[in-house]
Amino acid sequence: MKKNSISFLIAAASISLATANAPFNGFYLGASGGYTQKTVTNSVSESSSGNGRSATSGFINSADKNKINGFVSGLMGGYGRKLDNGFYLGGEATLQYDTANKMKTSSLAASDGSVWSFNSKYKRGLVFGASPRFGVTFDNSLLAYGKVGLEVSRDKISHQNMGGNISSPPGSAASSFPSSATFSTTKTKVVVVPGVGLEKSFNNILARIEYNYNPGTKINQTANYVQNGMSNSDNQKVKYTSHALKLGLAYKF
Repeated sequence: MKKNSISFLIAAASISLATANAPFNGFYLGASGGYTQKTVTNSVSESSSGNGRSATSGFINSADKNKINGFVSGLMGGYGRKLDNGFYLGGEATLQYDTANKMKTSSLAASDGSVWSFNSKYKRGLVFGASPRFGVTFDNSLLAYGKVGLEVSRDKISHQNMGGNISSPPGSAASSFPSSATFSTTKTKVVVVPGVGLEKSFNNILARIEYNYNPGTKINQTANYVQNGMSNSDNQKVKYTSHALKLGLAYKF
């Protein structure tokens, strides 16, 4: 009886150890990096008056769209387990940053037919993310997974009016439009970011390739200022979406 009990405990311990050391089971910590592309839509509406001009609502009311490329990098860590029938369930936390935040110069049309140059920028700050991971394992060393996570960041938009000359439609006078008026705002944004990936286990090393789609969010700002004798009210609305393709390496404890 005693020998049977000892044998049972040894067998149970062996099974438990084998399960704990199975590919994809347990805690992991690693890093990732790759390529990202943002599509940024920038809308500007401006009302102005002064220098002999009557108030013109929506003197500038236009929008443009730019694609901005950059690199994305970050850290990741989480826990997961292989369930019955090869299914996998886990959770992951991430910290990442991207460089797709260059200033873009755009041409916006005014109601009098003139064309204006504006610099605009959308800069996404440091991103904190958390998401469940769920998937299916193949051959005990390959995992196909999906994830739907929440990402939180401090995002900044900036807008710079490059100035120009106002033409002389009926009822107004030609004048010099304010130049180099710059304003910006920073806000905390939360977005839902889905993704899919493929992960390969090499004993305690996990290698992955992952794609994420960020449906984006909007930031609005309004600035009132006087320059060159012109009183202005500028409103900027910026929205972005992004795609990211990343490679990652992690160590499973």
